[in-house]
Amino acid sequence: MSIGCTPTFCFATQQPNIFKEFYTFSALPELNIEAIDFKNLSQGKPIYSILAIDDDVFAYDDVFSIYNAHKKEASNWHFESIEDGGHCFIDDPGLGNDIFHKLFTRILSK
Repeated sequence: MSIGCTPTFCFATQQPNIFKEFYTFSALPELNIEAIDFKNLSQGKPIYSILAIDDDVFAYDDVFSIYNAHKKEASNWHFESIEDGGHCFIDDPGLGNDIFHKLFTRILSK
């Protein structure tokens, strides 16, 4: 999921009107092509990021520090963590379904 989720930040910051909301699972909020303009995550289009604390691809502390450094300017960025599940937690039939259900219930209830 991270290959598709990291570019989500590109769409959310550069083309926010294409989608109503954005979400990422196990994503690193960095782009190789250019720096993310985090203030563009304050345009009224929420982006939800969920990362496992035990992610073995993108270190939780690194991702969380990026979030903390930009959360004031990126007011529509909602960062959440789960205790364990690793980088591919969303692929776990039980855990992944539970997270999808909770996230989409919240999104669709608006």
